[in-house]
Amino acid sequence: MTESLDEIEKSGHEGIILDTTGSVAYTGEEICRRMQSLTTVVYLAAAPEEEHILIARYLSDPKPVLWGDQFSMRPGETAKDAVARCYPQLISQRKKLYEKYAHRTIPMEWLRKTNPDARGFLEMVGAQARPA
Repeated sequence: MTESLDEIEKSGHEGIILDTTGSVAYTGEEICRRMQSLTTVVYLAAAPEEEHILIARYLSDPKPVLWGDQFSMRPGETAKDAVARCYPQLISQRKKLYEKYAHRTIPMEWLRKTNPDARGFLEMVGAQARPA
């Protein structure tokens, strides 16, 4: 992230898109604040029912993630049970961090319904910047 942000800062260009993973929230306050100052941070927000689907999808086919301090195993608990208990907590904590750093929030439902191309997505982000 530091290298990417250095490049953005050096370029002096606007319109650079930096697509990060959900784990970007764990890069630390300094990097997240720097990202916030150099870019327009867009949070793709899932509604509660969509979060349940995302959690179920993850639990059925887990991928590597950065847990921060959100993972712990209780005595006698299997790793699978611990993941099932902790992953929703991870999603909840990330949501708070995304909301903290985001300049714009785009509902995932909107993306699914409209299926915008890149231009349509950027227009939506730009429209949020204008007062109603």
